[in-house]
Amino acid sequence: MVGIVEAAAKNDGVILYPKYSAPHVRAKISRVKGDLRDAAHALEAYYADNNAFPQPGAEFTLPPALTTPVVYYSMRLPGDRLLPGKPPLRYVLSDNGKAALAISKGPDWEPQILPDKVPWEEIQAGWEEMQAALTLSTYDPTNGTVSPGDIYRIIQAPEKK
Repeated sequence: MVGIVEAAAKNDGVILYPKYSAPHVRAKISRVKGDLRDAAHALEAYYADNNAFPQPGAEFTLPPALTTPVVYYSMRLPGDRLLPGKPPLRYVLSDNGKAALAISKGPDWEPQILPDKVPWEEIQAGWEEMQAALTLSTYDPTNGTVSPGDIYRIIQAPEKK
């Protein structure tokens, strides 16, 4: 877990140092937010071409359809930079297919937004309802750099005119 202290042997003494310092965690959070933004743009482009969002990959991950056969995301799909081994970012599609969430587990490494418990009605109802529904699940750095909550990006299908 972030904040775990590692020990390093030096000569005949032991030096303790934090595994991740606050600036490193903040930098990783910024990169994750950028990855989520890029994934959202790729999902929006996919929707524009196919009039539907792609189905999630295995275990609710970003789908391979974003990279083949048409390249919506030019690089390898991003991993969650906050987690060891950078597992794939999570991706959840609403029941009606009109909204999607790209999610990072956040710096506490614990999922707060579970795929089967996403409040889709509130998310699609409007900004205030969405904020109220996701407040407890949202990462907030004012609660401490390593505080509970997920980092996510909501992608809505464009309104038909």
